[in-house]
Amino acid sequence: MPDENLAPRLGLTPSALVSEKEKLSPKEFISWTRNRDPRGLGWEFHKKDGLYHPVK
Repeated sequence: MPDENLAPRLGLTPSALVSEKEKLSPKEFISWTRNRDPRGLGWEFHKKDGLYHPVK
């Protein structure tokens, strides 16, 4: 999922999402997104494809 799709789901702008991704460790980012996601999903960023993927 690209920034512009995940950001509204988490109640953020794409730039705010990128800022948090850069500020937090990958583990912290998953936890932080899990707390914001309406379905309680954690998300991680994969550099390989430039997209966010849900974490179970």
